[in-house]
Amino acid sequence: MTANNARILIIGGGFGGLFTALDLSDAGEITLINDEDHFLFKPMLYEYLSGEVEAWHIAPECKELLDEKVRFVQGKVTNIDLDAGVVSVAGRAEPLSYDVLVFAPGAVTNYAGIEGAEEFSLPFRALNDANRLRRRMTEALDHVQPDAAPQDTRSALTFAVVGGGASGVELSTKMADLLRDAVKRRALKGEPRVLIIEMADRLVPGMGEDLRRFVEGALHESRIEVHTQTRVVRVTERTITSNTISNTLNWRRRASSGSPACALVRWLRASKLKKIGADCSWLSARCKRVNIRTSLRLATWLFIRTSCPPLREPPNSHFRSQDCAPAMCARSSKRNH
Repeated sequence: MTANNARILIIGGGFGGLFTALDLSDAGEITLINDEDHFLFKPMLYEYLSGEVEAWHIAPECKELLDEKVRFVQGKVTNIDLDAGVVSVAGRAEPLSYDVLVFAPGAVTNYAGIEGAEEFSLPFRALNDANRLRRRMTEALDHVQPDAAPQDTRSALTFAVVGGGASGVELSTKMADLLRDAVKRRALKGEPRVLIIEMADRLVPGMGEDLRRFVEGALHESRIEVHTQTRVVRVTERTITSNTISNTLNWRRRASSGSPACALVRWLRASKLKKIGADCSWLSARCKRVNIRTSLRLATWLFIRTSCPPLREPPNSHFRSQDCAPAMCARSSKRNH
């Protein structure tokens, strides 16, 4: 295998996978596999929710972005055989062979086993998630009668965002602004109620105090209720049960028969590696950890590329992949190392 004829197979068309394909376009025969036909620029998903941008602005087709030298395959990965150096894709009779594998499937929302969270809450990671949330907000507004009392409007338009990191803060302010504008346009009495729930003792944990004060000011201006040191323990169709340091709180939405359920956006700071339907036993099942050296090398010729800060742990340390959706590079064992 020479540098210019290596078969490089990339799983995942997010930031990690796409830009790896672009950067390595002259390094060999590049193939990119992605579930969807498009790349999603997630930082602008909030603007898509509000209608400030269209889908094509933030979700161009992968083929439009990739170099013509890069081969694009749309489909779900069903199996990865590191020993044979092949990857199986749903709908394809023959597996794809590789010399170097880049594993960057992305992350999904981690519901942490909280009762009812996955069933009754909405994630916010994809175009369809934004579409569902917009529909839920519109349905809630449509169920408010023009002569409804202010407290009934507030009850019907109660939305909670779980997670007080940067993403949760931006989403909650966007939702509050959209709902308040809609209430004003429809000449309804009262105003919506948007809550942001964070387990830590402060919002945007890990960020500086100046930025935190700015965030708190923006939330205050948008009249968003902030609940820190609060952990959601149960979610139903119409209620959220949360434990605080002092007691247990219940947020209930009073609704008549046939009214829509209160929308809950579940956005935890923690994520987990996206399931791809393949046998990934080479990933530790416990907390999605992999045992690595400071060189980011594993005994099985796996390498990790992430957006995390540089590692400072000693050799053979454990690296937690839960927050940064790692891209892993594996060299086929059929080749000489």
